[in-house]
Amino acid sequence: MESLFENQTIYTRKLFMETQNASYSKFHKTSRMFLLILSVIFMITALICLGIYLANKDVKILVGGAGLFVLSAAFLILHFQVYKFRANSAFKTDLAMCPSGEHSYSIFSDNIQLTTSQSNQTILLDQVTKIFETENTFCIMVQKTFLFLTKNGFTKGTASEFREFLKQTCPKKYM
Repeated sequence: MESLFENQTIYTRKLFMETQNASYSKFHKTSRMFLLILSVIFMITALICLGIYLANKDVKILVGGAGLFVLSAAFLILHFQVYKFRANSAFKTDLAMCPSGEHSYSIFSDNIQLTTSQSNQTILLDQVTKIFETENTFCIMVQKTFLFLTKNGFTKGTASEFREFLKQTCPKKYM
């Protein structure tokens, strides 16, 4: 059986960050909202403490308000940056499993064959849970693992043809 598409992708930290950022923005809205709400609550409480300090000049209140302000800033930073921790962890894990970072994909009508310097895997398209695109990649989620193919890495077929194939083959999973 001949493949429909072939893709050569070299996993880099930049691609991991791009993929994880898009994933975090699309699929982790609840956790992002939770961090944002915590930040707002701590900021409001810090402002109340500042008002109490200005009225009473009690240094203990000012110290508590400063601590709450720091917590507010920390949660706000986490809201925007937590995906980087996941991306760094995923990148290190993948680098340990495939030191060269080279991934070869052969896409057939019903499966994807992934070949690295360390392993060969066959992923059935029925196992795919989500598919989305970033600026430079196609992200295919299988359970909780991401596969991503660079758009400029196609040696057989094109990125636009692959997009149409995914939309026809997995219409409910394509986002």
